[in-house]
Amino acid sequence: MIGEKMIRKAKSNDSEKITRIHINSWKTTYNEFFPEEIFINQHSFLLKKLKIDQEAIEKDNEYHYIVYEENNAILGFACYGKGRGNNYEDKGVKFIQYI
Repeated sequence: MIGEKMIRKAKSNDSEKITRIHINSWKTTYNEFFPEEIFINQHSFLLKKLKIDQEAIEKDNEYHYIVYEENNAILGFACYGKGRGNNYEDKGVKFIQYI
């Protein structure tokens, strides 16, 4: 049986899963470039990142988060918003995407 798949607007209670996906993606991508202790001793960073993501999701003004969900599990997310800088203020930009 194929499970339910959806893309939806993120809710504030999604922020922990979003933060974990983000950090685990960094670990996978950058493990050759940074010492292991950066990833091992990341608890305080995780708490800071969680607070940043949660506030951004709750405010939903400058940055907008969406999640990809499959069988009620969040497997990825993206963040988008207005372009940065004078030349891009009237454009929409995808800032991050992790799966």
